[in-house]
Amino acid sequence: DLHPDDFKLVNDTVAEMVRERPSLIIFGGARGVDTIALQVTRETFARIVCKNKGLASELPKVLVIVPATLADQPATAQRVVREFQRACHPSFFEVKELGLNPSNRGSPLRRNDVMIAAALKWSHAKTPHEFAASAGCLAFTDGSERGGSHYTVSEARRAKFGYVKEIRVRRAGGGT
Repeated sequence: DLHPDDFKLVNDTVAEMVRERPSLIIFGGARGVDTIALQVTRETFARIVCKNKGLASELPKVLVIVPATLADQPATAQRVVREFQRACHPSFFEVKELGLNPSNRGSPLRRNDVMIAAALKWSHAKTPHEFAASAGCLAFTDGSERGGSHYTVSEARRAKFGYVKEIRVRRAGGGT
């Protein structure tokens, strides 16, 4: 789904985020950029650990939240998640299946709400303002003001996340 010229952009951006070692990285487990970003994260983890095994304990926890079940996700996303599960200790990697109706168009947005709540809950801050300020949202978007990416970015801003970044990518076959 991603324009070939944007693979490097996604790869470089996600790899840099992982190298900064946030305490938690949450993925939506969807096809396209979510799957690519998860794969880049796994590969970056592997490179970090191969260079210095002592850094393994400093890697961020990875949480994949899917609207229904992993089996309902696209085949490529399932494969990447299973590869990550095999490569990581369970304390570093978790899949949360929400059990929502996969045919309900609102299920991915509910998943995005759970992603925002999980980011806020994970923080070790003492006040609601500190919770939000320590959370971040990195979204690869096609620029549309409709859909899950725009919705999630809007919710992160509304929750006053300390870091919200939208990176525009193009879809394969033209357009954005």
